[in-house]
Amino acid sequence: MTGDDPRHRLIDEWLVAAAEGRAAPEQGDVVNRLLAEDQALRRYVAQRLIDEALIREELQVAEAESLLGEHAAVPAAPSPRRARVTARALAPVAAACAAVAACVLLWPRGDTVAPVPPAPDGLPPAVDTRAYAVVTHAVNIDWPPGAEPVQPGDRIAERNLRIAGGFLQIEFFGGATAVVEGPAEVEVASESRVRCREGKVRVGVPPQAGGFTLQAGSVELVDPGADLGVRVDRDGAGEVHALSGRVGVRQGGAVRLIESGTAVGFSAAGNVTGVAPGPGGFVGLERLRAIKAESAAARYGRWREHSDRWSRDAALAMYFTFDGQAEFDRGLVGRVAGARADGAIVGCRWAQGRFPGKGALEFKQTSDRVRVRVDGEFESVSLFAWLRVDGVERRYNSLLLADAYTPGRVHWQLTEAGALRFSVSGTGGCEAQRVVTMASLGRWVQLATVYDHPAQVVRHYVDGREVAACAFAAVAPLLIGPAELGNWSPTRSAAADPIRSLNGTVDEVAVFRRPLSAEEVRQAYRAGRP
Repeated sequence: MTGDDPRHRLIDEWLVAAAEGRAAPEQGDVVNRLLAEDQALRRYVAQRLIDEALIREELQVAEAESLLGEHAAVPAAPSPRRARVTARALAPVAAACAAVAACVLLWPRGDTVAPVPPAPDGLPPAVDTRAYAVVTHAVNIDWPPGAEPVQPGDRIAERNLRIAGGFLQIEFFGGATAVVEGPAEVEVASESRVRCREGKVRVGVPPQAGGFTLQAGSVELVDPGADLGVRVDRDGAGEVHALSGRVGVRQGGAVRLIESGTAVGFSAAGNVTGVAPGPGGFVGLERLRAIKAESAAARYGRWREHSDRWSRDAALAMYFTFDGQAEFDRGLVGRVAGARADGAIVGCRWAQGRFPGKGALEFKQTSDRVRVRVDGEFESVSLFAWLRVDGVERRYNSLLLADAYTPGRVHWQLTEAGALRFSVSGTGGCEAQRVVTMASLGRWVQLATVYDHPAQVVRHYVDGREVAACAFAAVAPLLIGPAELGNWSPTRSAAADPIRSLNGTVDEVAVFRRPLSAEEVRQAYRAGRP
Protein backbone atom coordinates (compact mmCIF):
# COMPACT_ATOMS: atom_id res chain seq x y z
CA MET A 1 0.00 0.00 0.00
CA THR A 2 1.16 3.56 -0.61
CA GLY A 3 -0.02 4.94 2.71
CA ASP A 4 -0.77 8.69 3.01
CA ASP A 5 2.37 10.02 1.32
CA PRO A 6 1.20 12.01 -1.74
CA ARG A 7 4.61 11.50 -3.38
CA HIS A 8 4.07 7.73 -3.29
CA ARG A 9 0.69 8.14 -4.94
CA LEU A 10 2.18 10.40 -7.61
CA ILE A 11 4.96 7.90 -8.34
CA ASP A 12 2.49 4.97 -8.45
CA GLU A 13 0.34 6.85 -10.96
CA TRP A 14 3.41 7.59 -13.11
CA LEU A 15 4.54 3.96 -13.03
CA VAL A 16 1.16 2.75 -14.26
CA ALA A 17 1.04 5.46 -16.93
CA ALA A 18 4.61 4.70 -18.05
CA ALA A 19 3.88 0.98 -18.32
CA GLU A 20 0.84 1.75 -20.47
CA GLY A 21 2.70 4.26 -22.68
CA ARG A 22 0.59 7.28 -21.72
CA ALA A 23 2.86 9.17 -19.28
CA ALA A 24 3.02 12.91 -19.92
CA PRO A 25 6.49 14.53 -20.23
CA GLU A 26 5.86 16.77 -17.22
CA GLN A 27 5.16 13.70 -15.08
CA GLY A 28 8.61 12.36 -15.87
CA ASP A 29 10.23 15.69 -14.99
CA VAL A 30 8.49 15.77 -11.61
CA VAL A 31 9.47 12.18 -10.84
CA ASN A 32 13.11 12.87 -11.76
CA ARG A 33 13.26 15.85 -9.42
CA LEU A 34 11.71 13.92 -6.54
CA LEU A 35 14.08 10.99 -6.95
CA ALA A 36 17.14 13.22 -7.15
CA GLU A 37 16.25 14.78 -3.79
CA ASP A 38 15.18 11.79 -1.67
CA GLN A 39 17.03 8.48 -1.19
CA ALA A 40 14.00 6.90 0.51
CA LEU A 41 11.93 7.62 -2.58
CA ARG A 42 14.60 6.03 -4.77
CA ARG A 43 14.32 2.84 -2.71
CA TYR A 44 10.55 3.03 -2.96
CA VAL A 45 10.68 3.33 -6.76
CA ALA A 46 13.12 0.43 -6.98
CA GLN A 47 10.65 -1.75 -5.09
CA ARG A 48 7.75 -0.64 -7.28
CA LEU A 49 9.73 -1.26 -10.45
CA ILE A 50 10.56 -4.77 -9.35
CA ASP A 51 6.97 -5.47 -8.32
CA GLU A 52 5.57 -4.17 -11.60
CA ALA A 53 7.94 -6.09 -13.87
CA LEU A 54 9.80 -3.16 -15.36
CA ILE A 55 13.37 -3.87 -14.24
CA ARG A 56 13.61 -7.45 -15.50
CA GLU A 57 12.77 -6.41 -19.03
CA GLU A 58 15.60 -3.85 -18.89
CA LEU A 59 18.02 -6.49 -17.63
CA GLN A 60 17.16 -8.80 -20.51
CA VAL A 61 18.27 -6.46 -23.30
CA ALA A 62 21.79 -5.68 -24.43
CA GLU A 63 21.74 -2.08 -23.26
CA ALA A 64 20.85 -3.05 -19.67
CA GLU A 65 23.90 -1.21 -18.33
CA SER A 66 22.36 2.05 -19.44
CA LEU A 67 20.08 1.79 -16.44
CA LEU A 68 23.12 2.70 -14.33
CA GLY A 69 24.78 5.00 -16.85
CA GLU A 70 25.41 8.66 -16.22
CA HIS A 71 23.02 9.98 -18.88
CA ALA A 72 19.95 7.71 -18.72
CA ALA A 73 16.80 9.65 -17.81
CA VAL A 74 13.06 9.29 -17.71
CA PRO A 75 12.00 9.71 -21.35
CA ALA A 76 9.57 12.44 -22.22
CA ALA A 77 7.26 9.90 -23.84
CA PRO A 78 8.04 6.37 -22.63
CA SER A 79 7.36 3.55 -25.04
CA PRO A 80 4.62 1.06 -24.11
CA ARG A 81 7.25 -1.67 -23.73
CA ARG A 82 9.78 0.10 -21.55
CA ALA A 83 10.13 2.74 -18.82
CA ARG A 84 13.44 4.11 -17.53
CA VAL A 85 14.23 6.09 -14.44
CA THR A 86 17.07 8.59 -14.10
CA ALA A 87 20.18 6.52 -13.52
CA ARG A 88 21.83 9.09 -11.30
CA ALA A 89 18.77 8.97 -9.06
CA LEU A 90 18.78 5.18 -9.13
CA ALA A 91 22.49 4.64 -8.58
CA PRO A 92 21.90 3.33 -5.03
CA VAL A 93 19.53 0.77 -6.56
CA ALA A 94 22.32 -1.11 -8.37
CA ALA A 95 22.77 -3.46 -5.44
CA ALA A 96 19.05 -4.16 -5.39
CA CYS A 97 19.12 -5.02 -9.10
CA ALA A 98 21.99 -7.44 -8.51
CA ALA A 99 20.07 -9.01 -5.66
CA VAL A 100 17.08 -9.50 -7.92
CA ALA A 101 19.23 -11.28 -10.53
CA ALA A 102 20.66 -13.52 -7.81
CA CYS A 103 17.22 -14.35 -6.51
CA VAL A 104 16.27 -15.76 -9.90
CA LEU A 105 18.66 -18.63 -9.17
CA LEU A 106 17.51 -19.11 -5.60
CA TRP A 107 13.76 -19.04 -6.12
CA PRO A 108 12.65 -21.57 -8.77
CA ARG A 109 9.87 -20.03 -10.87
CA GLY A 110 9.05 -20.06 -14.55
CA ASP A 111 8.01 -16.43 -14.46
CA THR A 112 8.26 -13.22 -16.43
CA VAL A 113 8.91 -11.07 -13.36
CA ALA A 114 12.03 -10.99 -11.22
CA PRO A 115 11.40 -12.08 -7.62
CA VAL A 116 11.46 -9.35 -4.99
CA PRO A 117 14.37 -9.58 -2.54
CA PRO A 118 12.96 -10.26 0.93
CA ALA A 119 12.66 -7.29 3.27
CA PRO A 120 14.95 -7.31 6.32
CA ASP A 121 12.13 -8.94 8.26
CA GLY A 122 11.18 -11.25 5.38
CA LEU A 123 11.73 -14.98 5.09
CA PRO A 124 14.98 -15.80 6.89
CA PRO A 125 17.45 -18.22 5.31
CA ALA A 126 16.69 -21.64 6.76
CA VAL A 127 19.38 -23.73 5.09
CA ASP A 128 21.58 -25.41 7.69
CA THR A 129 25.02 -25.67 6.10
CA ARG A 130 26.02 -28.13 8.83
CA ALA A 131 23.41 -30.67 7.74
CA TYR A 132 24.54 -34.22 6.98
CA ALA A 133 21.39 -35.84 5.57
CA VAL A 134 17.90 -35.19 4.23
CA VAL A 135 14.57 -36.89 5.01
CA THR A 136 13.09 -38.18 1.75
CA HIS A 137 10.07 -40.23 2.92
CA ALA A 138 7.98 -40.41 6.09
CA VAL A 139 5.30 -43.12 5.90
CA ASN A 140 2.66 -43.76 8.58
CA ILE A 141 4.84 -42.11 11.20
CA ASP A 142 3.73 -42.14 14.83
CA TRP A 143 5.74 -39.65 16.89
CA PRO A 144 6.32 -40.47 20.58
CA PRO A 145 5.70 -37.79 23.25
CA GLY A 146 8.42 -35.16 23.24
CA ALA A 147 9.83 -36.12 19.85
CA GLU A 148 10.54 -33.36 17.33
CA PRO A 149 8.78 -34.34 14.09
CA VAL A 150 10.51 -34.14 10.72
CA GLN A 151 9.04 -34.08 7.23
CA PRO A 152 10.29 -35.03 3.79
CA GLY A 153 12.70 -32.36 2.67
CA ASP A 154 14.04 -31.60 6.16
CA ARG A 155 17.81 -31.37 6.36
CA ILE A 156 19.28 -33.19 9.36
CA ALA A 157 22.34 -32.09 11.29
CA GLU A 158 23.57 -33.78 14.48
CA ARG A 159 20.43 -34.97 16.27
CA ASN A 160 18.44 -37.92 17.56
CA LEU A 161 15.40 -39.08 15.62
CA ARG A 162 12.74 -41.04 17.54
CA ILE A 163 9.66 -42.65 16.02
CA ALA A 164 7.07 -44.83 17.75
CA GLY A 165 5.93 -46.45 14.50
CA GLY A 166 6.07 -46.13 10.74
CA PHE A 167 9.00 -45.70 8.38
CA LEU A 168 11.50 -42.92 7.86
CA GLN A 169 13.83 -42.81 4.84
CA ILE A 170 17.02 -40.78 5.27
CA GLU A 171 19.56 -40.08 2.55
CA PHE A 172 23.05 -39.13 3.75
CA PHE A 173 25.09 -36.58 1.88
CA GLY A 174 27.88 -39.13 1.73
CA GLY A 175 25.69 -41.31 -0.52
CA ALA A 176 24.16 -43.95 1.80
CA THR A 177 20.40 -44.42 2.25
CA ALA A 178 18.71 -45.72 5.42
CA VAL A 179 15.14 -46.91 6.01
CA VAL A 180 14.30 -46.72 9.73
CA GLU A 181 11.37 -48.79 11.03
CA GLY A 182 9.73 -47.79 14.28
CA PRO A 183 9.75 -48.03 17.15
CA ALA A 184 13.28 -46.77 16.76
CA GLU A 185 15.86 -44.21 17.81
CA VAL A 186 18.74 -43.27 15.56
CA GLU A 187 21.37 -40.57 15.87
CA VAL A 188 22.79 -38.83 12.80
CA ALA A 189 26.40 -38.02 13.64
CA SER A 190 27.85 -37.04 10.25
CA GLU A 191 27.28 -37.52 6.53
CA SER A 192 28.87 -40.96 6.80
CA ARG A 193 28.14 -42.02 10.36
CA VAL A 194 24.89 -42.99 12.14
CA ARG A 195 24.10 -44.73 15.41
CA CYS A 196 21.10 -47.02 15.95
CA ARG A 197 20.17 -47.06 19.62
CA GLU A 198 16.99 -49.06 19.13
CA GLY A 199 14.86 -50.39 16.29
CA LYS A 200 15.39 -51.75 12.78
CA VAL A 201 17.42 -50.04 10.07
CA ARG A 202 18.13 -51.15 6.52
CA VAL A 203 21.05 -49.32 4.90
CA GLY A 204 22.09 -49.22 1.26
CA VAL A 205 25.72 -48.23 0.79
CA PRO A 206 26.80 -47.78 -2.86
CA PRO A 207 30.49 -47.72 -3.78
CA GLN A 208 30.38 -43.90 -3.85
CA ALA A 209 29.58 -43.88 -0.11
CA GLY A 210 32.83 -45.51 1.00
CA GLY A 211 33.76 -45.07 4.63
CA PHE A 212 30.20 -45.25 5.94
CA THR A 213 29.95 -46.46 9.56
CA LEU A 214 26.91 -47.66 11.50
CA GLN A 215 27.09 -47.99 15.28
CA ALA A 216 24.58 -50.66 16.34
CA GLY A 217 24.34 -51.25 20.07
CA SER A 218 27.71 -52.54 21.26
CA VAL A 219 29.20 -53.19 17.79
CA GLU A 220 30.31 -51.00 14.92
CA LEU A 221 29.72 -51.86 11.26
CA VAL A 222 32.50 -50.56 9.03
CA ASP A 223 32.84 -50.38 5.23
CA PRO A 224 29.61 -52.29 4.68
CA GLY A 225 28.75 -53.67 1.27
CA ALA A 226 25.74 -52.74 -0.84
CA ASP A 227 22.93 -53.62 1.59
CA LEU A 228 22.63 -54.57 5.25
CA GLY A 229 19.96 -54.80 7.93
CA VAL A 230 20.36 -54.12 11.64
CA ARG A 231 18.06 -54.76 14.60
CA VAL A 232 18.86 -53.32 18.00
CA ASP A 233 16.73 -54.27 21.01
CA ARG A 234 16.03 -52.00 23.95
CA ASP A 235 18.63 -53.84 26.09
CA GLY A 236 21.38 -53.20 23.51
CA ALA A 237 21.52 -56.69 21.99
CA GLY A 238 20.67 -57.30 18.34
CA GLU A 239 21.53 -58.72 14.94
CA VAL A 240 23.38 -57.73 11.77
CA HIS A 241 22.38 -59.16 8.37
CA ALA A 242 24.56 -58.84 5.26
CA LEU A 243 21.84 -58.69 2.62
CA SER A 244 24.36 -58.15 -0.18
CA GLY A 245 28.09 -57.55 -0.11
CA ARG A 246 30.30 -57.95 2.94
CA VAL A 247 30.03 -56.20 6.29
CA GLY A 248 32.84 -55.68 8.80
CA VAL A 249 31.60 -56.11 12.39
CA ARG A 250 33.98 -54.44 14.83
CA GLN A 251 33.87 -55.04 18.56
CA GLY A 252 36.75 -53.57 20.46
CA GLY A 253 39.79 -53.88 18.21
CA ALA A 254 38.71 -57.00 16.33
CA VAL A 255 36.84 -56.96 13.01
CA ARG A 256 34.76 -59.92 11.87
CA LEU A 257 33.70 -60.08 8.21
CA ILE A 258 30.29 -61.50 7.38
CA GLU A 259 29.48 -62.41 3.80
CA SER A 260 26.38 -61.77 1.73
CA GLY A 261 23.44 -63.91 2.86
CA THR A 262 24.75 -64.47 6.39
CA ALA A 263 24.07 -62.85 9.75
CA VAL A 264 25.44 -62.51 13.28
CA GLY A 265 23.92 -61.69 16.62
CA PHE A 266 25.52 -59.58 19.34
CA SER A 267 24.89 -59.26 23.04
CA ALA A 268 24.75 -56.05 25.06
CA ALA A 269 28.30 -56.87 26.16
CA GLY A 270 29.47 -57.21 22.55
CA ASN A 271 29.75 -60.97 22.19
CA VAL A 272 29.22 -61.89 18.50
CA THR A 273 27.78 -65.25 17.36
CA GLY A 274 26.37 -66.59 14.11
CA VAL A 275 22.55 -66.60 13.64
CA ALA A 276 20.18 -67.63 10.86
CA PRO A 277 19.81 -64.94 8.19
CA GLY A 278 16.40 -63.30 7.77
CA PRO A 279 16.45 -60.80 4.90
CA GLY A 280 12.65 -60.54 4.83
CA GLY A 281 12.62 -58.79 8.20
CA PHE A 282 13.90 -55.48 6.85
CA VAL A 283 11.96 -52.99 4.75
CA GLY A 284 13.85 -51.80 1.70
CA LEU A 285 13.06 -49.13 -0.85
CA GLU A 286 10.77 -51.28 -3.01
CA ARG A 287 8.65 -52.42 -0.10
CA LEU A 288 8.59 -48.91 1.35
CA ARG A 289 7.29 -47.61 -1.98
CA ALA A 290 4.45 -50.16 -1.90
CA ILE A 291 3.59 -49.31 1.73
CA LYS A 292 3.54 -45.63 0.86
CA ALA A 293 1.25 -46.21 -2.13
CA GLU A 294 -1.20 -48.19 0.01
CA SER A 295 -1.14 -45.51 2.68
CA ALA A 296 -1.72 -42.74 0.12
CA ALA A 297 -4.67 -44.60 -1.38
CA ALA A 298 -6.24 -44.99 2.06
CA ARG A 299 -5.74 -41.31 2.86
CA TYR A 300 -7.18 -40.32 -0.50
CA GLY A 301 -10.30 -42.32 0.29
CA ARG A 302 -10.69 -40.70 3.73
CA TRP A 303 -10.31 -37.25 2.19
CA ARG A 304 -12.98 -37.95 -0.44
CA GLU A 305 -15.44 -39.00 2.26
CA HIS A 306 -14.75 -35.78 4.15
CA SER A 307 -15.00 -33.74 0.94
CA ASP A 308 -18.40 -35.23 0.14
CA ARG A 309 -19.68 -34.19 3.57
CA TRP A 310 -18.37 -30.65 3.09
CA SER A 311 -20.02 -30.33 -0.32
CA ARG A 312 -23.43 -30.78 1.35
CA ASP A 313 -22.86 -28.08 4.00
CA ALA A 314 -25.61 -25.47 3.64
CA ALA A 315 -23.16 -22.68 4.53
CA LEU A 316 -20.72 -23.55 1.74
CA ALA A 317 -20.40 -20.61 -0.70
CA MET A 318 -17.53 -21.84 -2.91
CA TYR A 319 -15.71 -25.16 -3.03
CA PHE A 320 -13.14 -26.49 -5.50
CA THR A 321 -11.44 -29.87 -5.03
CA PHE A 322 -9.58 -29.93 -8.40
CA ASP A 323 -10.39 -33.63 -8.47
CA GLY A 324 -11.52 -35.77 -11.39
CA GLN A 325 -10.86 -33.24 -14.16
CA ALA A 326 -8.98 -33.66 -17.45
CA GLU A 327 -5.63 -32.14 -18.32
CA PHE A 328 -7.03 -29.69 -20.86
CA ASP A 329 -10.10 -28.56 -18.89
CA ARG A 330 -10.35 -24.78 -18.74
CA GLY A 331 -13.37 -24.75 -16.49
CA LEU A 332 -12.95 -25.51 -12.79
CA VAL A 333 -15.88 -27.53 -11.48
CA GLY A 334 -17.46 -26.23 -8.28
CA ARG A 335 -18.61 -28.73 -5.63
CA VAL A 336 -21.31 -26.74 -3.85
CA ALA A 337 -24.42 -28.94 -3.67
CA GLY A 338 -27.41 -27.49 -5.50
CA ALA A 339 -25.45 -24.58 -6.96
CA ARG A 340 -23.22 -23.96 -9.94
CA ALA A 341 -20.27 -22.01 -8.60
CA ASP A 342 -17.62 -22.83 -11.20
CA GLY A 343 -14.36 -21.11 -12.09
CA ALA A 344 -12.59 -20.10 -15.32
CA ILE A 345 -8.97 -21.26 -15.53
CA VAL A 346 -6.55 -18.82 -17.16
CA GLY A 347 -3.02 -19.97 -17.90
CA CYS A 348 -2.66 -22.46 -15.02
CA ARG A 349 -1.49 -25.99 -15.73
CA TRP A 350 -2.94 -29.15 -14.25
CA ALA A 351 -0.63 -31.04 -11.89
CA GLN A 352 -0.77 -33.87 -9.37
CA GLY A 353 -2.20 -32.90 -6.01
CA ARG A 354 -1.60 -34.20 -2.51
CA PHE A 355 -2.43 -37.80 -3.45
CA PRO A 356 -1.49 -39.92 -6.47
CA GLY A 357 -4.27 -39.51 -9.02
CA LYS A 358 -5.68 -36.34 -7.47
CA GLY A 359 -5.64 -33.14 -9.52
CA ALA A 360 -4.34 -29.69 -8.63
CA LEU A 361 -3.61 -26.43 -10.45
CA GLU A 362 -0.14 -24.98 -10.75
CA PHE A 363 0.27 -21.19 -10.65
CA LYS A 364 3.61 -20.06 -12.08
CA GLN A 365 3.27 -17.23 -14.59
CA THR A 366 2.06 -13.77 -13.63
CA SER A 367 -0.89 -14.42 -15.95
CA ASP A 368 -2.00 -17.61 -14.16
CA ARG A 369 -5.31 -17.29 -12.29
CA VAL A 370 -8.77 -18.72 -11.77
CA ARG A 371 -11.67 -16.30 -12.22
CA VAL A 372 -14.48 -16.95 -9.74
CA ARG A 373 -17.60 -15.24 -8.45
CA VAL A 374 -18.79 -15.64 -4.88
CA ASP A 375 -22.24 -14.12 -4.57
CA GLY A 376 -24.12 -13.08 -1.48
CA GLU A 377 -23.40 -11.25 1.74
CA PHE A 378 -21.54 -12.65 4.71
CA GLU A 379 -21.72 -11.88 8.40
CA SER A 380 -18.92 -14.35 9.18
CA VAL A 381 -16.63 -16.13 6.75
CA SER A 382 -14.20 -19.07 6.75
CA LEU A 383 -11.49 -19.44 4.12
CA PHE A 384 -9.71 -22.76 3.64
CA ALA A 385 -7.03 -24.08 1.27
CA TRP A 386 -4.57 -26.89 0.74
CA LEU A 387 -1.61 -25.66 -1.29
CA ARG A 388 2.10 -25.98 -1.90
CA VAL A 389 3.95 -22.66 -1.87
CA ASP A 390 7.10 -22.53 -3.99
CA GLY A 391 8.00 -18.89 -3.33
CA VAL A 392 6.69 -15.57 -2.02
CA GLU A 393 8.29 -13.13 -4.44
CA ARG A 394 5.60 -10.45 -4.27
CA ARG A 395 4.83 -8.01 -1.50
CA TYR A 396 1.41 -9.71 -1.55
CA ASN A 397 0.78 -13.20 -2.97
CA SER A 398 -2.84 -13.97 -3.73
CA LEU A 399 -4.87 -16.80 -2.28
CA LEU A 400 -8.37 -15.37 -2.85
CA LEU A 401 -8.76 -11.67 -3.65
CA ALA A 402 -11.96 -9.81 -4.43
CA ASP A 403 -11.48 -7.56 -7.46
CA ALA A 404 -13.02 -4.57 -5.72
CA TYR A 405 -11.73 -2.41 -2.89
CA THR A 406 -15.13 -1.12 -1.88
CA PRO A 407 -16.06 -1.42 1.81
CA GLY A 408 -16.61 -4.97 3.01
CA ARG A 409 -14.63 -6.76 0.29
CA VAL A 410 -12.59 -9.74 1.48
CA HIS A 411 -8.90 -10.25 0.61
CA TRP A 412 -6.85 -13.33 1.63
CA GLN A 413 -3.17 -13.52 0.74
CA LEU A 414 0.39 -14.24 1.81
CA THR A 415 2.94 -11.49 2.35
CA GLU A 416 6.56 -11.49 1.24
CA ALA A 417 7.53 -12.24 4.86
CA GLY A 418 5.45 -15.45 4.74
CA ALA A 419 2.57 -14.05 6.84
CA LEU A 420 -1.03 -15.13 6.25
CA ARG A 421 -3.12 -11.98 5.87
CA PHE A 422 -6.89 -11.52 6.04
CA SER A 423 -8.28 -8.07 5.37
CA VAL A 424 -11.58 -6.37 4.72
CA SER A 425 -11.69 -3.14 2.71
CA GLY A 426 -12.54 -0.23 4.96
CA THR A 427 -11.67 -2.10 8.15
CA GLY A 428 -8.07 -3.30 8.19
CA GLY A 429 -6.38 -6.66 8.42
CA CYS A 430 -5.09 -9.43 10.65
CA GLU A 431 -1.85 -11.31 10.01
CA ALA A 432 -0.39 -14.59 11.24
CA GLN A 433 3.35 -14.07 10.99
CA ARG A 434 5.56 -16.44 8.99
CA VAL A 435 3.19 -19.29 8.37
CA VAL A 436 5.38 -19.96 5.31
CA THR A 437 9.12 -20.25 5.91
CA MET A 438 12.06 -21.16 3.72
CA ALA A 439 11.95 -24.63 5.24
CA SER A 440 8.27 -25.12 4.32
CA LEU A 441 8.54 -24.07 0.68
CA GLY A 442 7.62 -26.90 -1.68
CA ARG A 443 5.49 -28.77 0.91
CA TRP A 444 1.76 -29.25 1.12
CA VAL A 445 0.26 -27.08 3.84
CA GLN A 446 -3.28 -26.48 5.04
CA LEU A 447 -4.16 -22.81 5.63
CA ALA A 448 -7.42 -21.60 7.12
CA THR A 449 -8.71 -18.24 8.30
CA VAL A 450 -11.96 -17.84 10.22
CA TYR A 451 -13.68 -14.51 10.86
CA ASP A 452 -16.27 -14.94 13.61
CA HIS A 453 -18.41 -11.79 13.56
CA PRO A 454 -20.38 -12.42 16.80
CA ALA A 455 -17.10 -13.02 18.64
CA GLN A 456 -15.37 -10.21 16.67
CA VAL A 457 -12.21 -12.27 16.19
CA VAL A 458 -10.11 -13.56 13.31
CA ARG A 459 -8.30 -16.87 13.80
CA HIS A 460 -5.56 -18.20 11.53
CA TYR A 461 -4.73 -21.92 11.28
CA VAL A 462 -1.81 -23.84 9.79
CA ASP A 463 -2.06 -27.63 9.46
CA GLY A 464 -5.01 -27.73 11.82
CA ARG A 465 -3.35 -25.64 14.57
CA GLU A 466 -4.38 -22.13 15.53
CA VAL A 467 -1.34 -19.88 15.09
CA ALA A 468 -2.80 -16.38 15.57
CA ALA A 469 -5.94 -14.57 16.69
CA CYS A 470 -6.86 -10.89 16.32
CA ALA A 471 -9.67 -8.83 17.76
CA PHE A 472 -11.47 -7.72 14.61
CA ALA A 473 -14.78 -6.00 13.86
CA ALA A 474 -15.32 -5.90 10.11
CA VAL A 475 -17.49 -3.52 8.15
CA ALA A 476 -20.74 -5.41 7.59
CA PRO A 477 -21.78 -7.04 5.39
CA LEU A 478 -18.75 -8.87 4.01
CA LEU A 479 -18.65 -9.30 0.23
CA ILE A 480 -16.47 -11.13 -2.29
CA GLY A 481 -18.22 -11.02 -5.67
CA PRO A 482 -15.94 -11.20 -8.75
CA ALA A 483 -12.57 -12.46 -7.50
CA GLU A 484 -9.49 -14.49 -8.36
CA LEU A 485 -7.69 -17.49 -6.97
CA GLY A 486 -3.93 -17.11 -7.13
CA ASN A 487 -3.94 -13.64 -8.69
CA TRP A 488 -5.65 -10.26 -8.68
CA SER A 489 -7.44 -8.04 -11.17
CA PRO A 490 -7.94 -4.80 -9.25
CA THR A 491 -10.85 -2.66 -10.38
CA ARG A 492 -8.87 0.56 -9.94
CA SER A 493 -6.10 0.94 -12.48
CA ALA A 494 -3.64 2.70 -10.15
CA ALA A 495 -3.92 0.19 -7.32
CA ALA A 496 -0.75 -0.39 -5.34
CA ASP A 497 1.04 -3.72 -5.82
CA PRO A 498 -1.07 -4.82 -8.81
CA ILE A 499 1.05 -7.93 -9.37
CA ARG A 500 0.06 -10.44 -6.69
CA SER A 501 0.41 -13.73 -8.55
CA LEU A 502 0.89 -16.88 -6.50
CA ASN A 503 3.88 -19.14 -7.02
CA GLY A 504 2.69 -22.60 -6.07
CA THR A 505 0.08 -25.31 -6.51
CA VAL A 506 -3.46 -25.38 -5.09
CA ASP A 507 -5.53 -28.55 -4.78
CA GLU A 508 -8.44 -27.62 -2.50
CA VAL A 509 -10.10 -24.31 -1.59
CA ALA A 510 -13.36 -23.48 0.18
CA VAL A 511 -15.35 -20.50 1.40
CA PHE A 512 -18.04 -20.86 4.11
CA ARG A 513 -20.67 -18.33 5.20
CA ARG A 514 -20.10 -19.29 8.84
CA PRO A 515 -17.16 -19.59 11.22
CA LEU A 516 -15.64 -23.06 11.20
CA SER A 517 -14.81 -24.34 14.66
CA ALA A 518 -11.28 -25.23 15.67
CA GLU A 519 -12.29 -28.89 15.73
CA GLU A 520 -13.69 -28.69 12.19
CA VAL A 521 -10.38 -27.27 10.96
CA ARG A 522 -8.48 -30.05 12.76
CA GLN A 523 -10.77 -32.71 11.30
CA ALA A 524 -10.23 -31.31 7.81
CA TYR A 525 -6.48 -31.48 8.34
CA ARG A 526 -6.55 -35.05 9.65
CA ALA A 527 -8.76 -36.13 6.76
CA GLY A 528 -6.71 -34.40 4.10
CA ARG A 529 -3.06 -34.50 5.14
CA PRO A 530 -0.89 -36.16 2.49
